[in-house]
Amino acid sequence: MIVRPIFILAAPRSSSVILRRTLMLHRDLWHLPTEATNILEGPFHPARSGFVSNQVTADDLDDELAESLRRAFYRRAVRIARLWSNPRRVLVGSSIPSRLRNRVAISVLGLLSRLAKPAQIRFLDKTNKNTLRVGMLNKLFPDALFI
Repeated sequence: MIVRPIFILAAPRSSSVILRRTLMLHRDLWHLPTEATNILEGPFHPARSGFVSNQVTADDLDDELAESLRRAFYRRAVRIARLWSNPRRVLVGSSIPSRLRNRVAISVLGLLSRLAKPAQIRFLDKTNKNTLRVGMLNKLFPDALFI
C-alpha cells in the first residue's frame, strides 16, 4: 500500500503550498488532488469533541479505523507527474479561470494516473490541520517522514 509517506507540517500562509507543488513534480510521489481534510474529517470531525479542537492523538485510532484510512489514502492518491513530463502549468495561476482549469486538469490527470497504480506507493500530503494530528499519523504510518 503506502510506504514511507511524507507529511508537510506547516502553519497556514507559510509557503507550504509551494513546497507541496514542487514535490508533486517528482515522478515517484503520489498525492491527493486536494488536502486530506475529506478523508480525515469523517472519523475525526471536530464535532466529536464539541468543536473544541481538531487535535487527534494516537489513542483516537484503532486498528480497524487505521486500515480504513490507509485504504482511503491509497485509493484516492494520484500522480500527475506520471502522465505529464512537466505538469507545472496546472500548478500555477491565481485567477478564477486558471484555478478552475487547473482543478479540472489535475482531476483528469489524476484519474488517468490511477489506471496503472502500483501495489506500493510513496505518498505526499500537506494538510495544515495535520500539525494537530502528528501522533495519530505516526501511529497510522510508523515509517512516515514529517517535514
